[in-house]
Parts: sequence; structure tokens; C-alpha cells
Amino acid sequence: MSKEVRKPFTEKNGLYINTKGEWGFVYTDSNGKRRREIAGTYEQALKQRKTRLSEIANNKRKISGSYDTRTFKEALPIFIENHVNNLGSKKSTTSMLNKIATEFNYMKLCNISTLNVNSFYNRMGRDNSYSYANRIMGVYSKFFNCMIDWDLFSGNNPCLKVKKKKPENYEPNPLSEEETRQFIATVADYIRPCVYIGFYTGLRCKELLNLRWEYINMESNTIRITETKTGLPRTLGISKDIKEVLNKIGPKKEGNVFFIKHSQLRSQFDITCKKLGLRHTRPHDMRHTFAVTFLNKGGRIEILQRLLGHRSLKTTQKYLRFKKDEIAVNMLIMDGFVSPEVINISNNDINHTSINPANSPNYATAGTSSGV
Repeated sequence: MSKEVRKPFTEKNGLYINTKGEWGFVYTDSNGKRRREIAGTYEQALKQRKTRLSEIANNKRKISGSYDTRTFKEALPIFIENHVNNLGSKKSTTSMLNKIATEFNYMKLCNISTLNVNSFYNRMGRDNSYSYANRIMGVYSKFFNCMIDWDLFSGNNPCLKVKKKKPENYEPNPLSEEETRQFIATVADYIRPCVYIGFYTGLRCKELLNLRWEYINMESNTIRITETKTGLPRTLGISKDIKEVLNKIGPKKEGNVFFIKHSQLRSQFDITCKKLGLRHTRPHDMRHTFAVTFLNKGGRIEILQRLLGHRSLKTTQKYLRFKKDEIAVNMLIMDGFVSPEVINISNNDINHTSINPANSPNYATAGTSSGV
């Protein structure tokens, strides 16, 4: 006796009928799993499917609604734990997130608009540089993308419509020694010690403004820079001139050496340049000036690399082209390579005599042997 072959059920518009003649429906639950349920008649299956889909939609709205009420401060630890902690640039990324947090910490993610982000971006560009502002926007956009990918935010990324500005290609702009003396003498009194130390040490602006007394050892004449762009701490020496300036404004057991904002520093640079009639000069040019002056005074390029905190010597070598007579002086090592006495032709011969190659003892015409 042959067995009856059961026909597979057929599905259409989310409904199906099985081999027993029972109607059921298919749906995807809130976890993304595909499920089937038997209802009975066609009408029952249609009604129950509609009810189930409505329940799932309401549940999703409740979940997304609770997530969208998170503030930036509440969502930030999740982003740091699951993304930032896995980065090699953890310190610099955290620093940029702190900048973002000062503006958006207590705002709900759903209330952060493109206009809010655009205003923040432009302010970062004006106060720092648009190159830095673009990096901050990259971090902020990644934050929202992760929130969306992790189903913690159901809105759109407000960073995507912000139009970024192309940063200007700014070449190193070192001041001469005389320009540096005039600049320090002219800049506002309250900011002069900071500028003096900046020109004398080549510290990055952030390193300079965050300098603390705890890291300055007046006995061993050293300054320890712990938080750097590359993440590698470094130690600088304290010269007699630097020590004299530090003694005038301190020293103290702890705390910041300078209480100056980057915007104040930049503003005073603009004012001082106008007074002296100098070309546009940025606070970061103190670092360029230090590097070129160090080389011009006989400093070695590999030592300069360590003082500036560059990972690669290639980065430091860009300052060599500003060194006075660098090319001319180094060409002197070729003197004596070949005696100029081998040249026995005069200037008069070159200007007035047509030299026939056939007169040369080493010249051979076609078909003759040159003897070589």
C-alpha cells in the first residue's frame, strides 16, 4: 500500500494553507526571526496576522523611543567601551569627545540637529583650525553611526549634512630671530611668559597651555611632557633663560603654569602681527620658529626630532630647507674630489672658438678604430 504524498504548503501575501487545510500566517518578530502561526480559517489568519504585526510595530516604537531619549552623556560610555577603547588613537579620540561633550552632554540624541552640529563645527574651525574641526566631525559622525548600527538610535546622523571646509595647506612660517625678539617684546604682558616659553621650547599649543608645575623639575632642569599628540611622553631640558622666566611666574608645587585659552593666544597673535606689520603668524609657528632656530644654532636634526616629539625623522627634516646656507655649506665637502686643473680651456675659448669634435684626440669617425 503506497503512502499518500503530502503537498507542501503555499505562501502568498504572508498567508498559507497547509496540507490539512488549515490557514496560517508568516511574520518576522522584533528580534528579526521569521515565524509561522496556525490560525484556522482564512479570515482568522488574516485578522491574527494584522494583530501580530501591529503588536510588533508598537513594541519597536517603544524600544526606539526609550533609546532616543538618551542624552549624549548617557550614550557616550557605550561608544567608548565598544569602539574607542579598541583604537590605537584612544587618547586623541577621547580628547575630541570631551570637546563634543562640553557642547552636547545634556542634549537628547533625538534633539541634536544638523544646525546644532554645524554651529559647533564652525566654532571649532575658528578657535582651532578647520583641519582639527574636520577630525572632530569624523569622530562625532562615527558616534552616531555606531548608535544607529547598534539599534540605540532610530534617527538620522545629523553630521552627514554638515558641509566641511577644505583646510588650507599651511606651510611652516618661522620668524627670524629679530622678528621673534620684537614679537615677544610687543605681545600683551599677561601672555608674554607663555609666548616666551613657546618660542623657547617648541611645545605644541595644547602641550604649552596644559603645562603643569608638577612636571617641571627645577633641580634637574627638566620638563616632562606626558600628554602628547603621538601618545609618547618626552622630556625637555630647561635652559638658563627658561629657568629665569619660570622663577618670575612661580614656581609652585602644583597646578597649571598658564591660565590662557587657545582663543586668547590666537587673538593676541593677530593683534601683535598687525602692530609689527608682520605676515600672518599662528601660535603653532612658535614651534616652527624653535625648530629652525635650533638648527641654525648648530643643533642636530636627530636631537630636534626628540625635542619636538616626532615619530619619524622624515617629519623633522622639513625644517632643513629653512636652515641658513644649509645646501651651500654642505656642498663644501665635495671640494677636492676632482682638481679643477683638469679643465685647460679658457673662458675666451668657450665664447669665441667653435670647437670641432674631430679635433679631439678621443673622437673617431665612422669606420675607424678609436683605439679603445
